[in-house]
Amino acid sequence: MKPFHLEFYDCVFSNESTEETSRQLLWVCCFSRDCWNNILPPKKLGSSILDDTLLAHQLLPSQMTMEIVIHGYIWFQRNGNVFRNEVPNVYCWKFKLKRDLKLLEHEIKAKT
Repeated sequence: MKPFHLEFYDCVFSNESTEETSRQLLWVCCFSRDCWNNILPPKKLGSSILDDTLLAHQLLPSQMTMEIVIHGYIWFQRNGNVFRNEVPNVYCWKFKLKRDLKLLEHEIKAKT
């Protein structure tokens, strides 16, 4: 498998020249903050990953599973931008997340 070469390593969701790290992409950048603010009360800037995770863990149902799913859908938006030049959109992120969770719920009910 050939590695995919990126010309730059800046966060694709940010207009600033901010290096894309996991923390930047999944917690700090404006797009991910907007996504999180749709389901959690706004968090304090400068809080640690541990504080962010604990807050999500306390306030979300099925905490860890939901957190992983949310991160995954933020990552899908990122990949859409990097590989298909799609513009990141919180409403699209939220729609796809809800749609897929409803499909999963339907599949689970069908199996029980």
